[in-house]
Amino acid sequence: MNTSQIDKGNSRVLVIGAGAAGLAAGRSLHDAGYDVILLEARNRVGGRAWTRYDLAPHPVEMGAEFIHGDKAVTWSLMRKYGLHALDKVDWEQGGAYLDERLLGPEAFDALPHAEKFSLVHVDEAAEAWHNADQPDSSLTEILGTDEMPEGMRALLRNRFTGDMAAEPERLGIYGWLEWIRVHDGQDDFRLVEGYSRLMERLADGLDVRLNAPIERIKWDANGVTAHTRTGDTFEARCAVVTLPLGVLQAGDVTFDPLLPANKQAAIAGLGSGLVNKLILKFKEKFWTGPSPALLTTLDSQIWWRPGIGRANEAPIVTGYMGGQAAERFMALGEERAIVEGLHHLEQMFGLKELQRQLETGWLVAWPADIYTKMGYSYVPVGGAGLRDQLAAPVEQVLFFAGEATSRECASTVHGALESGFRVAAEVMG
Repeated sequence: MNTSQIDKGNSRVLVIGAGAAGLAAGRSLHDAGYDVILLEARNRVGGRAWTRYDLAPHPVEMGAEFIHGDKAVTWSLMRKYGLHALDKVDWEQGGAYLDERLLGPEAFDALPHAEKFSLVHVDEAAEAWHNADQPDSSLTEILGTDEMPEGMRALLRNRFTGDMAAEPERLGIYGWLEWIRVHDGQDDFRLVEGYSRLMERLADGLDVRLNAPIERIKWDANGVTAHTRTGDTFEARCAVVTLPLGVLQAGDVTFDPLLPANKQAAIAGLGSGLVNKLILKFKEKFWTGPSPALLTTLDSQIWWRPGIGRANEAPIVTGYMGGQAAERFMALGEERAIVEGLHHLEQMFGLKELQRQLETGWLVAWPADIYTKMGYSYVPVGGAGLRDQLAAPVEQVLFFAGEATSRECASTVHGALESGFRVAAEVMG
C-alpha cells in the first residue's frame, strides 16, 4: 500500500471523537467513499458545541455560541444544510462596569486607553515586537497596562482572559501572531437553530458509536486498534484523533506505543485554557437598554444575553469567565457560583434581592467535564509552532485534528471544522 495515501477500497478509518473536528473529518471521508466509524464518549455529538432547547423558546448555547466572522467555513455548511444566522452581534454597543459605574459605549470609548481593547491594536503591537526582533514574551509586554489606572488594567485583563481562556501573562506574543484570523472575515453571529443542529446535520448518515469512551489506542505501521472502557475493540488502517488537548494532557487515553517525543512535547507545551458559562434564567427582565454585552472588572468578566436579536427572547443572561476566574467559580460549586453571579449583577445594576427573580441557573464548567477538561487552547510564551507540531500525522497511521491543531483559527468552531477537513485530505492523500 502506498504509505502516503489510505486506500478507501480496503481500509477502515476510525475517528476518535464526534465534536466539530471529528464530524468534519468523518463527513468528508464518508462522502469520499471511505469506511468510517466515529467513536464518541458522550451520549450526543457536538463536543463543546452543545445547545439546550428546553430552557427557553429559543436555543441556549451551553458551549460554543458564535460564528466568528462572515467568511468562516461554517457558512458554507449552513447553506448546505439549510440553517440560518441572526444578524451580527453589535459588540460596539456593549457597555462596561468600571470603578463601580456602568458605562455605555460612548462613555467607555472616551476613556484614555480604550483603544487598547481592540484586537487590531494588539496585532499591530505584536507585529512591531516581531519586527524589532525581540524574543518571545507575554502579551503583557505589549498591552501597555503600566500607564493605566487600576480599574482599566483589570478590565483589559478580563477582556483578554475571557477571549483567550488564559491571562495575558500566559499568552505568547509569537503565538498571538500565528492566530491571524485573516480568512475569517468580520463580526460575530449566532445560529438561529443553534450549534447542535449543525452538528447533527454533519453526523446524519455517519456510523457514530455513542457512549464509547476510548481508553487505549494500540498502533503500528499496519494499523490501529482502539479499546473502549466498555471492553469493545475497533480495528482500522488508521485513526483520526480529535480528542481535546486537555484530555490528551491528562493521559486519559493511552497510546501503545507512546507517541513520538515531538508529539508529546506539543501536547505538553500548548496551554489548555479554562472557560465557564454561568447561565441564569429570571422570571422577568431586570435590565434596561439594548446592550448586547457587558465587560466587567469582576470575576464574572463578561455578560451577554443569549436571546438578543430574537423576537421571543427569554429573560436569560450568560456570564462568561476564563482563566483563574473560571477556577475560582468552579471551586464554589454550582449553587454558590449562582449566588456569586447574582451578587455581581446586583452590584453592577444597583439591585437588591435579585435571587427572588431567579427561576433557575446553571454553571457550565467545561474544565470539569471529564471528556473535555478545558475550554479551548492557547499558545504560551515559547510555544509558537507547537500547533503545527500537534497537527502533524504520525507514520500515516495517526492523524490529529481539533481546534488546538489550528494555527490560524484556534479556539473557534470553524477552526475545528477546518482541521477536520484538513485531516481528511491528509488521509486521502
